[in-house]
Amino acid sequence: MTNIGAKIVDVIIPNFNRSHIVKNAIDSVNRNSNINKIWLIDDGSDFEICSFYDTLKIDNLEIIRHARVCDPGFLRRLAILQSNADWIAFLDSDDSWLNDKISVQLNFALENRIDFVCSPAVDELTFPTSSRKKSIVKINPVSLMANNFVVMSSVLVKRELLTKVDTFCFGSSYIKVEDLGTWMRLSHFTNFGVTRERLVRFNISEDSFGKDLHKRYRTRLLLAHLKWIFSSKNINFLSKIRNFIFIFCAEITRRSIFTFRRLKVRNKIRQIRARVWSDQETE
Repeated sequence: MTNIGAKIVDVIIPNFNRSHIVKNAIDSVNRNSNINKIWLIDDGSDFEICSFYDTLKIDNLEIIRHARVCDPGFLRRLAILQSNADWIAFLDSDDSWLNDKISVQLNFALENRIDFVCSPAVDELTFPTSSRKKSIVKINPVSLMANNFVVMSSVLVKRELLTKVDTFCFGSSYIKVEDLGTWMRLSHFTNFGVTRERLVRFNISEDSFGKDLHKRYRTRLLLAHLKWIFSSKNINFLSKIRNFIFIFCAEITRRSIFTFRRLKVRNKIRQIRARVWSDQETE
């Protein structure tokens, strides 16, 4: 394995009104190696939580207290802009890491020369079967839309890459899917590395957003993505045209298949009804 001893990873944890849970998250980070700084970004928590922060005596912990914005992506972006580390890792305040999470992912990233690594979570059943072995995934925005397998708390990504794509910058209308929107943008610049090891303890809380939510935002998110492609200075003109044609054709194909299946179901229902009515008339 590649020998990495430098502290080259900053960790970003947004938090709102969580005390002991976020302490568990912070402790799990500091049990890992290569950690430079932990950015705890508070989203206007109550006074009791702010008082709790004062009791945290952790040398590498940087606390930023912000007025309530109800936007975790905005808080993550705030920390990204202040960080100077080579790599950025994300962690939700109610999740935690296994002790070797960062070292496994860093070695995997450096050995395969990729800038984005994620991992399945413990007891997280929605991860694709390809995660059973380490793999390099050539992903595209459309396939990510169909199956967003990336667990936010498992992501390790080059900071330089994040600054290219207006990370988590979508506005209030996309708060619930801004993580997916960011992964879609990053997919233009790097392959995604997926480790075999399950390195995150993932908690599904009451305020977690389900994967079905992405389907309701699909059209709006794709339109926003196309708008970003044509406004991005980091994508050349030919790539912009190629991406537009690919996304447009993929979406038309998906809608055609969906419409065909729906019509097929409707015809089947009509046939059943016709048989029932025929049987009733015969009686």
